[in-house]
Order: sequence, then structure tokens, then C-alpha cells
Amino acid sequence: AVQQFLRACLGGAQPQTFTPGTGQPARMFAGEDRAMHYVAPMPAQLGDGGLFVQTLQLVRDGSNGDYTLQLTYAPLSGDTASAKPSQPQTLLLHVADGHFRYLAAANNVDHARWLSAWKDSNGMPLAVRIDLRPGWRDRVGFPALLIPLRAGNGYALPLPPGTMQ
Repeated sequence: AVQQFLRACLGGAQPQTFTPGTGQPARMFAGEDRAMHYVAPMPAQLGDGGLFVQTLQLVRDGSNGDYTLQLTYAPLSGDTASAKPSQPQTLLLHVADGHFRYLAAANNVDHARWLSAWKDSNGMPLAVRIDLRPGWRDRVGFPALLIPLRAGNGYALPLPPGTMQ
């Protein structure tokens, strides 16, 4: 159920600009190793229409050291999120480790490549890879998710020489 939800929400990310925080430049997508921010419609079963700035992140659970996969969202208002994001919605508990990767398209300088962060303000990745290692993996497998972004163009600036991908 979590994988289907992520495929629907993340796969439907839109090339809409938003401001991730005060004093930060507007962008279409922001991605880090354990958090990403994007604009997408919410699934119909949640009852809200329109586009929302969504944040998917792995948050450290202080009680046992595991991570929790959480989603927060706020209605898109112009090019910013509203001031009141939702309460974090728990999607998955007891994640021992995990990270997100972002597929940048090939260009005349680089081949297509997976990046550990998406910092380009003018584009969106072609796809997102979600690797999670749940603490309960011995009982039920959780394969890596590869989610194509239907509106993603994969545009990213070339990396400077010696930069880690």
C-alpha cells in the first residue's frame, strides 16, 4: 500500500515552482539524501483537491534509533506553501536505514546519473529511487522503488570535476 501511494503521489509531481522556506529561492523540486520536496496533487481519498507542496522524509525516531517515513503537505498558494502544513502522516515505521536518489538526464557534458541531492532550481529529476531497509525485512521484503516522474525533465547542471554523485 505504501509503495502504491508513493508511486501515485511522487509520480504525479508537477513542474510548479514553490519556495521551500523563508529566504530560499523558488524551485520545482528539492531533494536530499533523506528528504524531498515537490508539488503534486493529493490522492482523491484524502478529500482535498488541487496541488500541494509535499515533503517526504525519513525522520529519526528517538525511542529506538530507527527512522519513520513521513509525509507532510500544504496547499500550494501562488509560488509558496501555505503557512500551515499538515501534521506529519506516518507512511512506514521501523526503517533501519534508507536514502533517496535522483536521476539526472544525460547532456552534452555528462551521461545520465544518479545524484544524492537535487539542487537545481529549474528542473525535476527523470526518476526518484527510494531505498529503504526496514527493521522487519527478514520477514517481508521491501524492494527498492524506482518511480519515474511523468513531468520530470531530468535537467541538472553539470557537476564540477571531483564532485561526488
